[in-house]
Amino acid sequence: MAKVIKTDVADTEQLFRIIQSVPSPKAEPIKQWMAHVAAERIDQMQDPELSIQQAMMDYKRLGYSDNWINQRLKSIEILKVWLNQSQISDLFGTSVQNVSCHFINILKDKELDENSVIKDYLITAYDGTNILLLYN
Repeated sequence: MAKVIKTDVADTEQLFRIIQSVPSPKAEPIKQWMAHVAAERIDQMQDPELSIQQAMMDYKRLGYSDNWINQRLKSIEILKVWLNQSQISDLFGTSVQNVSCHFINILKDKELDENSVIKDYLITAYDGTNILLLYN
């Protein structure tokens, strides 16, 4: 039978607060690091481009290639904007048909709810006329 021991548990924020309150000189390097990281984060909130630069440096430090990093940052940016299939195909260097095929499979596999990502009245033909798409 395992022995049960009562212990205190703290989340990350609580641990940092505990470290801040320790009056030991041995805790000083950690306190200085925490102040440095906090200052960097405040700078990033004022200039979001610094966050992107930090992400690139972190990915490089982790050994990812420049190509992978660029694709990753592009995909993060895509999550913030709505693109049509032509724009997505240009972004990823593929055909509109290929993008359409992926979308059909995503909807078929129920990875996304069609009603939350497609608005029929916004779908237009190349000549600008509205078309109605029906899905089985």
